[in-house]
Amino acid sequence: MRVWLQLSRWQEFLPFVAPLTVLGATLGAEAAGQPLDGRLLASLAGNLLAVAYAFMVNDIEDAADDALDATRAARNVIASGRLSARAAYGGCAVVAVAALACYSLGGERVWITGAITLALAQLYSWRPVRLKKWALVDVASHALMLSALLFLTGYWLYAQALGEAAWLLAAAALLSAYGQLYNQLRDAATDRAAGLRNTTWLLGERGARLAMYGTVVLSAYCVVQALSAGLFPAEAGVGLLLAAPLALLWPRLRRGEARRPRRLDMRGSAAVDLSGALQTPALLLLNGLVAGWLVGALW
Repeated sequence: MRVWLQLSRWQEFLPFVAPLTVLGATLGAEAAGQPLDGRLLASLAGNLLAVAYAFMVNDIEDAADDALDATRAARNVIASGRLSARAAYGGCAVVAVAALACYSLGGERVWITGAITLALAQLYSWRPVRLKKWALVDVASHALMLSALLFLTGYWLYAQALGEAAWLLAAAALLSAYGQLYNQLRDAATDRAAGLRNTTWLLGERGARLAMYGTVVLSAYCVVQALSAGLFPAEAGVGLLLAAPLALLWPRLRRGEARRPRRLDMRGSAAVDLSGALQTPALLLLNGLVAGWLVGALW
């Protein structure tokens, strides 16, 4: 069980998959004037399984590349020999079927959106295609698979048109693009050794860094537009304020851990820059904001 959980890498995606799904559903329910119901749980389960599938396939297909780096080899259960690729793909099949079953409970649009997420999850890392080795395509597919489509599987449960919610959808997708560029900068040496000609390879590390910061600025602009459109209820602000103390204390708590670098990103690796050290506090704030929003919607 420990090996399978490690293969899924659930700790890395749970903090953003859950709030994105709930945010999409809450906005969709408000737009349609409907109450939240049990379909949200089905959509959330589908998204968690779909992203677990993406991470599992990634570790299977990247096992040879991860073996080039001692830290990544220890994390990858395929590269370290604790699980065979054949057995891992058998587990992937079970996870994919379970995800599609959960999506089917949300209706046709949710099922189609979820199926696209699973398709991208396979094509992103699968070596005959490997979307992540194509410059620009890697960032676009990452933003769809790990952000925009997750939001939409929640939103389409209730609403039929995006409207002003498009601002928050764009903000989430842009932050996912930031995450992809950040990961590429962190793993630049290993990616070069593996022959990946991704966006960072195309732009160069300086250009990729500028593009990474640009996505953050554009995302902030979209959030401001969403605020101007009155999308954020007061309850969301309360949740944000309640999460703020933990977000502020988090860097100090992590620095207090023995034998750890001073700045860590959300994956626990040494941060590439200050933005990496702020990833976990930002996720804490996001989860607080969405939790407050959800409580207000259910009240």
